[in-house]
Amino acid sequence: MLARHVAAHLHQVFAELIRRVINAEDGIKAGDDRALRTRFAAEGLTLPSVRGDTFVDEAARKCRVIPPPEDVRANAVVVDVWIARFGHALHRPENPIKRITELVQRSSGLAVVAIGDRRLRVRANAETPLDAKVARDFGAEGIGLCRTEHMFLAPDRLPVVRRMILASTPAEEAAALDELRKVQTEDFAALLRAMSGLPVTVRLLDPPLHEFLPSVDELEIKKATVGLTAEESKLMDAAHSWAEVNPMLGTRGVRLGVIKPGLYAMQVRALLAAADIVASEGFSPIVEVMIPLTVTKEELALARSWVEQEILDHSKQLKPAAKSGAKTSIKKSIKKSKRPKVTIGTMIETPRAALVAGELAEISDFFSFGTNDLTQMTFGFSRDDVESRMMPAYLEAGLLKRNPFETIDQVGVGELVKIAAARGRKAKRGIKLGVCGEHGGDPESIGLFYRAGLDYVSCSPYRIPIARLAAAQAIIGGSKAETK
Repeated sequence: MLARHVAAHLHQVFAELIRRVINAEDGIKAGDDRALRTRFAAEGLTLPSVRGDTFVDEAARKCRVIPPPEDVRANAVVVDVWIARFGHALHRPENPIKRITELVQRSSGLAVVAIGDRRLRVRANAETPLDAKVARDFGAEGIGLCRTEHMFLAPDRLPVVRRMILASTPAEEAAALDELRKVQTEDFAALLRAMSGLPVTVRLLDPPLHEFLPSVDELEIKKATVGLTAEESKLMDAAHSWAEVNPMLGTRGVRLGVIKPGLYAMQVRALLAAADIVASEGFSPIVEVMIPLTVTKEELALARSWVEQEILDHSKQLKPAAKSGAKTSIKKSIKKSKRPKVTIGTMIETPRAALVAGELAEISDFFSFGTNDLTQMTFGFSRDDVESRMMPAYLEAGLLKRNPFETIDQVGVGELVKIAAARGRKAKRGIKLGVCGEHGGDPESIGLFYRAGLDYVSCSPYRIPIARLAAAQAIIGGSKAETK
């Protein structure tokens, strides 16, 4: 059943949030930062999504969504959240993207020739083998963003992540991290197989740890009404401990790695092990490790040293005489095959990182522009807040010509991209440049990225045909790349 398949996939991506929706435990409020992430997931899967205040009627087994007051075009929507739970069949119209792909492939040849010029490749944002397969079928030339936190939110992983957060001793934390390493190795191996011969950019854990914990408000209410179990009391203490006033500017990205270095080390070990496994099977893994949210040269140098140390330790493990068993076979296979090269880069997500790109380039093999966060920090907008209330008013009044989260702001955010690209290439001519924000699938934004001299854009698998066509149009249009 389509509904069962969709529900299972969404569980893997946003397990805790979807559990609440399917079980009708709570509405998803506009102020909940997870609501926006769910909408991104729905759009990535080409599923319809609704927004507004949500009210659950348990007796009627319905969920009523009232649109924001400023959205005069919308009517109230009643959603049967039990459809996905019981796997009833859903009607899904023919996907227009398939037709667009066929048009691109069957066009006069100009689009294909231009894309074949390799001057602006199109990659996919993907974390699952299914997404990777869809992306490759649509012509993706690799994965530009693998968000490892999505893997952590799967139902069988979330309890382990919480054990790691709650660990009271180094031994308890190490045990939880080792369990996560095993499942991450499987996840990475599946992606590397699906993208054999193409680069896979794996972003180390980015979001703050509170996103893996229950809501403080929910636990406080339960404590005041029916009481908490011993485990729930520990979770509440941890949720209070990790809570921040502005978490998106708080302990996330590389900052989290500084506080919990074992977390990043575990992910790199899992990635290296996965690369060796698929190489022994005859595949050709190409691995790119991406450090999120770095803002200083010293910060990136420290994070790079963690990755390089794990690479060194991993290489040493393969040098001693092999023991009998499966490890011997893997080591022999790896020796015969070419060991995968690992490159290390960073995301450019803040105005400061863009302005000091020359310094960051000295110790980075590639840049990937995270234009979602870069837009938020350049405008001083909280996307979760402004899109539902302020943005419609600004667009209607002509204060903004475009929603800058959908089409890149050419003179502000776009200028920062150009500055960073130019300064990065001046410091290291061969540095690879890409973009992995949602703008990577927007045709107008893609034109700017080409002019800025980027090597690739990365977007949802289902937007790849449009992105490929836009990339071809940018090249055919004769717009000269400014940093190449």
